[in-house]
Amino acid sequence: MGARDDYRVGLGKTTDLDLSYGFSQSLHEDFSAFDLQNHIASGDLSHDFGNVDAGLTLRAIHARLDGDAFLD
Repeated sequence: MGARDDYRVGLGKTTDLDLSYGFSQSLHEDFSAFDLQNHIASGDLSHDFGNVDAGLTLRAIHARLDGDAFLD
């Protein structure tokens, strides 16, 4: 099971902001120790300077395995 949402904002003629959030999980009736849940949020800011494009990316990821934090 999962869901994802993306949003793009034009901050001017040459600047863009992309935001996204994704959620996924897998649940197991007999093996709950393998229940996995992921949250991923990201933001990308980019600007076109003519001959050069520059950008900044930020990602936050949170995973839970069997209800406990995993790979933080």
